[in-house]
Amino acid sequence: MTTIFRQRLFHGLSGQASYTWSHDLDIGSDSNGGGTASQPFNIKADYGNSNWDIRHRFVGVMTYDLPSFKGRNRWVQETLGGWQLNDIVNLQTGMPFNVVLGYNSAGFDQGTTRPSFVHLASAHCSLHNYITGNKTSCIDATAYTLPVAPQTLNSSGGIVAYNYGFGNTSRNTLHGPGFSYDNLSLFKDFGLRERMKIQFRAEALNVFNHPSAANPNSSNGSGNPTLNAASQSSTAVSTSGFGQVIGVQTLPGELSGARSLQLAGKFIF
Repeated sequence: MTTIFRQRLFHGLSGQASYTWSHDLDIGSDSNGGGTASQPFNIKADYGNSNWDIRHRFVGVMTYDLPSFKGRNRWVQETLGGWQLNDIVNLQTGMPFNVVLGYNSAGFDQGTTRPSFVHLASAHCSLHNYITGNKTSCIDATAYTLPVAPQTLNSSGGIVAYNYGFGNTSRNTLHGPGFSYDNLSLFKDFGLRERMKIQFRAEALNVFNHPSAANPNSSNGSGNPTLNAASQSSTAVSTSGFGQVIGVQTLPGELSGARSLQLAGKFIF
């Protein structure tokens, strides 16, 4: 569902604001993040939020033609007049992520398995976790348990049996931090001939230099929060390194999420 508001050119100002609500479900956008289904004989177990399930998104675009200083001398017109100010604002909620196990609990040699849930899971991951050095996990680890204890031991500690099973946690149940940025630019055309001009462009991507945190345990879009066995004879999970924000989201067309400044010239004919 999309709602759009457009402002046609009025006293040099034009723009557009749009809001989109969406919800996308699928079987597996990337084969459950492990190259194959988590349960080869039960494909429905991977039905859940798609990797690009962004529920809310707002995009605002604005263009303002600064005064041309008509009636002033040519020097004033060429230096101060004819500039165009442009701004693009993007605000969106986070993308989903998987909580997975660091081993295959079903005993298969490929694929990614998930834990079982104890209660409804929650996450509160943000840039604050990244800045403060991830002192605590941003995911409620108490919501998870192993599907089965990896081993059954006798009274003397000997291994009686190896246990295998699938977890019942759904795929992509949690959503990560939102993504926001403001791109500001300033343009001016300098005429050369009747059909030729040079456009000067000064651009600031993420002008306020406020990066957005990436999904927990994800670097450059890859990686998932991973749980391991705290003990081979119990279903308790080990949370070492679990739920840590280790990176930021990259700006579209850029290599990082930090502010990027650039000057450019464009020859138009």
